Amino acid sequence: MMPGRLVMVVLIITFLPILLLIVLSVGYISSFATGAGVVWGQVLMFLPFLAAVLAAVVTGVLMKRAATNRMAWAMSLCTVTLLLVAAFPPAYIFSKGMANELCESAPGGRGYYGPAAPEEAPAVCHWART
Repeated sequence: MMPGRLVMVVLIITFLPILLLIVLSVGYISSFATGAGVVWGQVLMFLPFLAAVLAAVVTGVLMKRAATNRMAWAMSLCTVTLLLVAAFPPAYIFSKGMANELCESAPGGRGYYGPAAPEEAPAVCHWART
């Protein structure tokens, strides 16, 4: 397997979460710049993940220009790691929100009718409610 193929597979998997991260970041930064009520702390929480995306682009370019196969693999692993770091927050938030919505009708949820002990709820519901 070539290093470029590994990066391409991970990029395909992480594309939508990273795109969502970029869109939200640009929205927050532009709202902060125009004084639309966004404070610096809200903008600051997106900056490490934007830096990871930019670093992934840089390491991807360095991977393509690597002189040796060993350096190409090293840059490939760095790129994959940075892409996964950048895609984690949107994927985590989305999965936790979906689990929370699905667990509303489970025992202990807001939409559950009838008496139930908390241990009757599925394990994913405990994770979603914390």
